[in-house]
Amino acid sequence: MPRSAPSTSTDAPAVLNLERVQVLETWLQMTNMTLTQVNGQRKYGGPPEGAHCEVFISQIPRDVYEDLLIPLFSSVGPLWEFRLMMNFSGQNRGFAYAKYSSPGVAADTIRLLHGHVLGPGLRLSVRRSIEKRHLCISDLPATTRLEDLLRVLRVLVQGVEGVSLSAGPGAEGVSAIVTFSSHQAASMAKRTLVEAFKNQFALTVSVKWQSTVKLGPDRTLPPRNPSKSLLAPPMKPPCHILTSPRSCSVLPLHLARHSMLCLSSLSTLFLLLLLCPAPLSAQEVLVRLAGVGRRSANEGRVEVFYNGAWGTVCDDEVDLNLANVVCQQLGYQRSFTWAHSAKFGEGQGLIWLDNVRCKGSELSIAECRSNGWGINDCTHAEDLGVICSPKRRPGFPPVSLEEAPSSSRNQPNQPRQRNPPPAPAQSAYPPAPPATPADLSSSSRGHEIALYRNPISSHRSIISPQENGHEIQILRRNRAGSRVSQPVNPASPQGHELPSRLANGASYRQRQEMSRTNSQAVRREAEGQVNRQTEPQRSDRDQQLSGNHVEPDPVYPEVDAHYTQGSERVHLEEARLRPVLSGNNGGLVTEGVLEVKHAGRWRHVCERGWDLSSSRVVCGMLGFPAAEAFDQVSYRKLWDSKIADPSSRFRTQISKKGYWVEKVQCQGLEASLSQCQAQLSLPRNDVPCMGGMHAVVRCTPGYQFARYGRAPAPPAVSPVVRLKAGPRLGEGRVELLREGKWGTVCDHLWDVPAASVVCRELGFGTAKEALTKAQLGQGTGPIHMNSVQCTGREKSITECTFSLVPLYSCKHNRDVAIRCNVPKTGLQTTVRLAGGREPAEGRVEVLMEVGGVKRWGSVCSENWGINEAMAVCRQLGLGFASTAHQETWYWPGSSDAGEVVLSGTHCSGTEMSLQQCRRNTHVYCPRGGDGRAAGVTCVETAPDLVLDAQLVQETAYLEDRPLHLLTCANEENCLSSSAARMNWPYGHRRLLRFSSRIMNLGCADFRPRATRESWTWHQCHRHYHSIEVFTHYDLLTLNGTKVAEGHKASFCLEDTYCPEGLHKRYACYNMGQQGISVGCWDTYRHDIDCQWIDITDVRPGEYIFQVEVNPSLDMAESDFQNNIMRCRCKYDGARVYMSGCHAGDAYSAEVEDLFDHQRHISNNFL
Repeated sequence: MPRSAPSTSTDAPAVLNLERVQVLETWLQMTNMTLTQVNGQRKYGGPPEGAHCEVFISQIPRDVYEDLLIPLFSSVGPLWEFRLMMNFSGQNRGFAYAKYSSPGVAADTIRLLHGHVLGPGLRLSVRRSIEKRHLCISDLPATTRLEDLLRVLRVLVQGVEGVSLSAGPGAEGVSAIVTFSSHQAASMAKRTLVEAFKNQFALTVSVKWQSTVKLGPDRTLPPRNPSKSLLAPPMKPPCHILTSPRSCSVLPLHLARHSMLCLSSLSTLFLLLLLCPAPLSAQEVLVRLAGVGRRSANEGRVEVFYNGAWGTVCDDEVDLNLANVVCQQLGYQRSFTWAHSAKFGEGQGLIWLDNVRCKGSELSIAECRSNGWGINDCTHAEDLGVICSPKRRPGFPPVSLEEAPSSSRNQPNQPRQRNPPPAPAQSAYPPAPPATPADLSSSSRGHEIALYRNPISSHRSIISPQENGHEIQILRRNRAGSRVSQPVNPASPQGHELPSRLANGASYRQRQEMSRTNSQAVRREAEGQVNRQTEPQRSDRDQQLSGNHVEPDPVYPEVDAHYTQGSERVHLEEARLRPVLSGNNGGLVTEGVLEVKHAGRWRHVCERGWDLSSSRVVCGMLGFPAAEAFDQVSYRKLWDSKIADPSSRFRTQISKKGYWVEKVQCQGLEASLSQCQAQLSLPRNDVPCMGGMHAVVRCTPGYQFARYGRAPAPPAVSPVVRLKAGPRLGEGRVELLREGKWGTVCDHLWDVPAASVVCRELGFGTAKEALTKAQLGQGTGPIHMNSVQCTGREKSITECTFSLVPLYSCKHNRDVAIRCNVPKTGLQTTVRLAGGREPAEGRVEVLMEVGGVKRWGSVCSENWGINEAMAVCRQLGLGFASTAHQETWYWPGSSDAGEVVLSGTHCSGTEMSLQQCRRNTHVYCPRGGDGRAAGVTCVETAPDLVLDAQLVQETAYLEDRPLHLLTCANEENCLSSSAARMNWPYGHRRLLRFSSRIMNLGCADFRPRATRESWTWHQCHRHYHSIEVFTHYDLLTLNGTKVAEGHKASFCLEDTYCPEGLHKRYACYNMGQQGISVGCWDTYRHDIDCQWIDITDVRPGEYIFQVEVNPSLDMAESDFQNNIMRCRCKYDGARVYMSGCHAGDAYSAEVEDLFDHQRHISNNFL
């Protein structure tokens, strides 16, 4: 955060020095350095602990970057954070900030580097960074009162401690100095106050840092004549701007001695000085429940209708009182609980309320205290939901999920409105007819919205003069499903609808998919047109709006009448292959007669018009990447023989139209048959599928399934794309190999066609889902692609069009992931879980061949670990394994599976089934079965620990530490064996020290397996160990021989730092809960015990330095391959150099082999 204004004597060059920029990019690639550019500054590292540890650096030449500055300022001591101020042209602004771990290191930096010479006449200025918390406002209106301004500012921004006023420099000016509690609070206020005053009060103010003006809190203003002020007529502000909705009392004035802010405006502040309007009644603010994943009408996302718009409520400071008020306002007796973090999906539009605090006796949520309407610091990821009791209050009618109730419809009495509609007697339109139960469906809810460009309209007469621009007509659908509107010419463009050829490709595909999945849309549209021509029109201006946003009906693409039956669109739900010939690839059905499901009934497809493009779509649905030609002669002979058989019912069946889907035509790019054009029967054709037979499909399995029942065959060529951290087969984060490094893909324009290309490239079918926003966890390393657009015919994602990712333009929280269609292999039927309390846990039982007969039995728990448990959960489609149980006394097994039939199981973690793992040829289980049989517990999500390789590389150094300071470390076996032969406490040990930062990039919190009652107490250090061996530190020769080692027990597993928007959940003090939250990291500093490798006995040379997190795999993770970090290490007997630090799976096999055997080091860090 900027502390003082830059003062540099260096002039900016006329153009950007591209050579220096190229040197910086090369340095970043060589060091794996990560820089983040936000708000005009480029930042490296994370925030330190402690105060007065920051130095201010100025006089920096404009073409000097981090490749020179970070090594220079790291030479004094470990650098926690470095921020270089940047402008939009790519040059630095001449100043930067560096943070250190202690005030002493910061003082040494000033002493050693102030005046450091970078070149002829170029000397750096390094001095202590002084925190600024003063901001300046001038030219405020003459009638501004101090207490009113203070009250408003405390509502608009946080951290305000006081305000003082004085006459400003202008004739009509007033200056205000606002006091803040911290620089961060003042900086955030500086960014938001201008827009806040403009939006809330129509005032234009300018905010700047205060540097010279110093006003005392007792300074007052001389009285001014309001008539001389250049002010607009005063307007009455909403009550929520000044105070809470329930009270308009003035907040007490608290002045502080520091932290101030300065504003200027030529507008009026009379808005702040007028009395508040009456508070909203319980019936003027409407509430409803909405969202996805709702099981009944009494649960959902809370949405509030205020000031003509629906908005959501933030989940900060929520308690049961608030949930009770919402539920009672909706007509329910009470609430069961509330749901945080957008459990019912993220809303859209406004967030009306934040920090809502209710007593429980309020009649409406509007009566509860809050920050004020529209004032929040939340995103829609924090939308509040509630679950109410299904019992209704007396006087409130029962509701169902289809009715989408709101508090307006559920109130016994009609609510009073601020702008009441015209009286019914004045309405020229009769009421709508009552709805019939058959017409009450989800499709008849909501509004239809249409935009008209023509300003001349019969509807214009009822539009208020204040409404201008494009006319928005909202057409309320009545309960009968008909639309009350004028008929619209389908040939004319509707509103802002663009031709499909000019619209965005991804949006056009989404509209196509939407239209094809709605089987009744065309028929309802046709019926609606007839109803609209016969019904009288009536105004909808008096009807309340519903919906957080009004969505138009989907725009259906033009459909050839040849492929429709009447006005109904054929929707083919599923597809399957029925094998009628022998040889089905060992049980994996890849060829057979096609059957499709329509309206819950399976039908055959006529071969007329069927081609390989349509077969490709079917194969993609069934999990196969491609289709191929089949032996048509054999199937034709079989068809003719069935027709010729007089005793067969086959001839009668095929003569019925209900047996067939007579025509299906696909382009081969569709993700499913529901997107293809289909026709149940041909018009004017009494005999269905005349002269044809049923369609036959033959699919090509992917390389994983080529050897069905055995371990997957390796791909023919090295893959350039892979899936990581997926809970099931065919799911995961997409990672791409470019220039020997694995990286991720950014989610801009990511859609199902692009995801299907990846799925087919990996040997699966089409994509079921194209996931964005790192829904399956964040990756590490570079981001190779953005804005990927595929047609669907590409064989690899590298053939699609895409954009390169500029530095810092996309973060890993936008990594893409996919879920692919996979073949039904039948592997799930060969393993089961028995005795568990829920389907995702239990004793493992497998179907194995014993003595030539397949029978069920249990699995020996000898050497049963997390990798074996992962294989079972993946085989069952239950996600990840959280625990591998070696004793299952509490889970009774099946009566037919008491015998142990599988032992010596050893899995690598990538097998598709437990039977594919290595095992004993003959069953040998000294532990026995029954209560000692193997078991698992499966979960949907898992954590993923990744070590920050860059921090290890930058913080490594040597220390000769006296033995008398290593007593506790020796008790924890943190020294090499030769330490025991030394003359304690005399002498020293040479330690390779470093800091490590372990990040949780998965989708679940990382928790130690042992409960607090099982933690181990270490008397010397006087703390508990929740995990005895959390990390391994090894020093290896280039051929892999271990020459030194160390380890670190987890005595404090906590959230050391969480990014903005995440809250720390785990802390070690007072024996608190230990763990690492999703998105947070745990830091082990270089200066704590055992954070080292004892290299006293190591000779100088070149080595591989390796750190492994969770080495014994005690805790489950979604990906174990990135738990290892490796560096090249050079030790010359006095110094140590680290280079090339990277995660174990970050490089390709070829680059990793080169890393192990190259003899030179391209860059060194002390």
